[in-house]
Amino acid sequence: MILDLNMPEMDGIEFLNILASLDEKPALILFSGEDQRLLEVAEDLARDLGVNVVGTISKPIDRDKITSLLDRVEIKTAEIAQVFQVQDELSEAEIREGIGAGALRLV
Repeated sequence: MILDLNMPEMDGIEFLNILASLDEKPALILFSGEDQRLLEVAEDLARDLGVNVVGTISKPIDRDKITSLLDRVEIKTAEIAQVFQVQDELSEAEIREGIGAGALRLV
C-alpha cells in the first residue's frame, strides 16, 4: 500500500491507526509533500503500531526510489513464500480442513 499522509477527510496518521487494527497488515510505503520530519514521525508511529513500513518518499516522487521500495516488497513476499511453502493450488480436502481449523476465512 502506498499512503499519502495528506488526504482529504482523514489524515494519514488517523489511517495508520486503522491499519494497525487489521489482522493482516499490508506492506506500507509512506509519502508526503510535507516536511521530512513528519514522514519520520509517521514512520516511527506506524512501526510502533505494528505496521510493516517498507520506506518513505518525499514529494515529488522519484521513479527510482519508488521502484526500489516496491522491489523490497517483492523480496519480502518471496521470503514469506519460502518460509510458509506457499502452493498455488489446494485440494478440496485441504480447503475443507483449513476452513474447519479456522485457518481460512471465507469472504
